[in-house]
Formats: sequence, C-alpha cells, structure tokens
Amino acid sequence: MAVQNPVCLDGRLEPLPDIALLRPRSDYYRNGHLGPDDVLLLIEVADSSLRYDREVKIPRYARAGVPEVWLVDLARS
Repeated sequence: MAVQNPVCLDGRLEPLPDIALLRPRSDYYRNGHLGPDDVLLLIEVADSSLRYDREVKIPRYARAGVPEVWLVDLARS
C-alpha cells in the first residue's frame, strides 16, 4: 500500500492518489516509480477536489489502464 505517492501514468503525468493498493514486489517499490501495472486499486478522497478528481484524475487513470479507482466524497459520507 502507498499513501500519497506518485503514480507515473505516461512519462509526464504523475498524480498523487490518496491511497494505492499495489501488487506485491520483491523490492517493495524502492527501485522505481509506481506505474499503472503495479496498481490494484486507487482511492481518491475528495473534500474540495470532488469535481477535479471525477472529471480529470479518474479519466486519466482509466486511459492509463488502472483497473479500479474509488472516489470517496467526504461531503456525502
């Protein structure tokens, strides 16, 4: 699991998801950036960023091939 660590999507985009559940790796991700293939689940927690997360970040994750993304809306929780 990673908390607010960048995920390299395409060489120039590195968003910071709030939580990332990752595939196990022998180096524990010490030897390189996270990429879409490393991710099992990303969680974005939105307080004031709901619209940006929904309209910008989640579509970017989808285009990069991230298999699952959850968006938690703190205002409606």
